[in-house]
Amino acid sequence: MTHNDTGNVEATLDEVLITHELARRPARAPDHRAESRALTLLSRELVTHPHGVLQRLAELALQLCRAGTAGVSVLEHGEDGDVFRWPAVAGAHTGVLGGAIPRADSPCGVVVERNTTLLFDAPDRCFASLRCAGPPLAECLLVPWTVDDRPVGTVWAVAHDRERRFDAEDARLLAALSSFAAAAHRVVTTLDGDGRRVEHVIATRRHDERRQAFLLRLNDALRPLADPRRIQAEAARVLREQLGVDRIGYAADCGDGEHLIVTYADGTTAPALADKLRYADYGAGLLDALRTGRPVVRPDVQADPALDAAARAAHAALGAAAVADMPLVKDGRLVALLFAHHGRPRVWSDADLALMHETAERTWATVERAQAEIGREAAHAALTRQSRFVATTLDALPDFVYAFDRTHRFVYVNRAMEELFGARAGDLLGRSFADLDHPADLAARLDEHLDTIFRTGVTIQDEVFFTSPTGTGAYFQFRWGPVQAEDGSVEQVVGVSRDTTGRRLLEARLRESEERAAFLLRLSDAMRSLDALDAIETTATRMLGAHLGASRVLIGEFEDGRVHIRRDHVDGVASLAGTYPLPALGVRALAAFDRGEAFVVEDMARDPLVDGATRAGWVGAGIAAQVGVGLLSGGRVAGAFCVHHAAPRHWSGAEVNLVREVAERTWAAIERVRAEQALKEADRRKDEFLATLAHELR
Repeated sequence: MTHNDTGNVEATLDEVLITHELARRPARAPDHRAESRALTLLSRELVTHPHGVLQRLAELALQLCRAGTAGVSVLEHGEDGDVFRWPAVAGAHTGVLGGAIPRADSPCGVVVERNTTLLFDAPDRCFASLRCAGPPLAECLLVPWTVDDRPVGTVWAVAHDRERRFDAEDARLLAALSSFAAAAHRVVTTLDGDGRRVEHVIATRRHDERRQAFLLRLNDALRPLADPRRIQAEAARVLREQLGVDRIGYAADCGDGEHLIVTYADGTTAPALADKLRYADYGAGLLDALRTGRPVVRPDVQADPALDAAARAAHAALGAAAVADMPLVKDGRLVALLFAHHGRPRVWSDADLALMHETAERTWATVERAQAEIGREAAHAALTRQSRFVATTLDALPDFVYAFDRTHRFVYVNRAMEELFGARAGDLLGRSFADLDHPADLAARLDEHLDTIFRTGVTIQDEVFFTSPTGTGAYFQFRWGPVQAEDGSVEQVVGVSRDTTGRRLLEARLRESEERAAFLLRLSDAMRSLDALDAIETTATRMLGAHLGASRVLIGEFEDGRVHIRRDHVDGVASLAGTYPLPALGVRALAAFDRGEAFVVEDMARDPLVDGATRAGWVGAGIAAQVGVGLLSGGRVAGAFCVHHAAPRHWSGAEVNLVREVAERTWAAIERVRAEQALKEADRRKDEFLATLAHELR
């Protein structure tokens, strides 16, 4: 898109062509009564005042299409080039009546060249000859009309207001009116010429009158119907009576490139049809011929040289001696066909085929509208069911679901929100955070999130601690997202919150479990290659002490009523390596070891179960808290694995279990090394004995 020297915006043809919008826009319901009155008026005008038909047609197009300006253009050839002249104009731009514009700089030229209906958006951006004073050309809808199968003009309608947008019904109305433009042009040309074609014009007029009478009957028959099958039935009945044939029917293409399904057939003397038929059974190339969009006509099936014996027999089985098939091709694809069968050979005139074509198109359009209405009703019912389902589902969710308007007030809350606040939805809707007594800092934080979403349209996720009016205090994770209006602005914010207190606890436990597993793996890797007792003890106590941040970790072995501590890992406290009386551990600790339980003290100075002598000894050794587990060998307690802390400390269950597992692994490694050493010693003694025995026997 560019600007010319005068400042006007210029566009290419492709940029102003919007014909595809006709198929996308909702089409208004046809006003068959107004259309019938208009066609009747034009028929009379054509007979009584043929020179005024084009102007009357422009006036009727203006009314039927609710346009700002409407008119008729006629192609004229001249020495200086072809032009389009406006012999009839009605509406805002009547000042151009009788004027002309070059064919090369006119949307009429494009329509005539393509011989199809076109819709333009502000065409003066592309065609300089249309730039003039007066109301703007918002949209222009043009339909070609032909004389002797050659497009020679257009019927057009212009919308000056952007709120008025043309649809498929406007295109259909202009197409219906265009036939009168062609008829009027022919009549006027004849009357202005030598008059030798008067009889032909009269015959054409009579034909048009009969055609219009048929179309009126067809419209009257279809107008009250809403069921697609009844629409097909009535259209088939009216057309069969008009043509005087034995059968009229409809069939839909199956899309498999082989079959069609008969959706309706009307006839009194013809045999019944099967529901599903094969194209190939009724002539080679039938499907390809129908896909071109042109009718397939066979006046005498049995004498048709294009059919083989099998195809003739297939037609005979249907009671069809003469056949006319009118295809419906939409967007380049064969979708259906209207067929006429007669039990005797007959000639299919152009008028017959024209009636079949118009009947097919009108029936198709009416069926589509009926199906669309059925679809809309079904969609409305489905939407109602879906709304109930969504409301029920949201109320059944344990999560808290809600929505805010642009003033940060609640416009929706689900049942979980009602229970959290201890209030009904009616008491929450229309209220802000401040209205609901949120803490000022929390309300400010949440309001800032809402401002950001309404301003930028982003989605925000956060987590806060909140105590509800019912006294429920918990962590809540929430996700807020925008609800956009048709213009792209954010009109609401929808949110979902979830109580994450339990998840936080679970995550903490999971982290502990992962850390525990990682530590045990490191411990196993470190101890796997060790085969010395002191190395095993040193590694295990050092690693566990560092992992727990303990002041002391030691292994004590019981023997002859005493406990032997060969070495320990210490951090900021004195070593307890040495030998002590077993009772120094305390009666309570020894009893726990015998029961296979861990002995846990969190505050030695305050633990009422620790006797005074034991407390004094432990406090003197710098032990304010401890975890101890017994070490079993041969079914008896053979030692203890202890972790000390110089200050009171809460030992979690995970920490106690970790001490127990490290103790078991370490003790197992110690016993393994001792067993291996004993085995080596036994092997050494056996070798010495055998050597001595061999020497003695020598």
